[in-house]
Amino acid sequence: MGRPDPRILAQHTLDSAQPIKQGAARKGGPFSCPCGLEALRRSCFVAVAIGVIYAQTSRQQGIIRMTTYTSDQRRHSSETAETMSDVRYEIDRIDRLLVEILAERQSFMDAAARIKPDRSKVHDSARIEDVVTKVKAACEGAGLSPAIAEPVWRTLIDRCIAYEFGSYDARRGGDDVNS
Repeated sequence: MGRPDPRILAQHTLDSAQPIKQGAARKGGPFSCPCGLEALRRSCFVAVAIGVIYAQTSRQQGIIRMTTYTSDQRRHSSETAETMSDVRYEIDRIDRLLVEILAERQSFMDAAARIKPDRSKVHDSARIEDVVTKVKAACEGAGLSPAIAEPVWRTLIDRCIAYEFGSYDARRGGDDVNS
């Protein structure tokens, strides 16, 4: 069997994703996919790994549940939009997706606040520059202007750090505020 078409694979993955046991991916274990074809199972996991869908850990059940980002139906590309109504519909649709993605990102600020050993580790200048460098590198392939991306990500990082400080303090009752 040849490699599946990535567009078909993405839809297949979104339509058929099932919970998998935590750690199965790390150990090369099976990906629970009802497609029935081993090669496609491996491909499905690759699609998952590159973000077609994302994993959310459920501690109580010890599994990773696969979830999709929700979106209204896409009606136009930037090339096919003919009216400002078309453009506004797509921008509003994308903004709703961004809210979901940013909420997921924010959840990892809570995780970082839980994991970091002390408050002084919340602001990490080297990590900030690493993130910005990676985003700027991704811009070229995605067709995003670095003049838009860099200030947006720096603001996003700044707000996420502020949120993480609040989460850190809330978890520890503000005991470590002067660290």
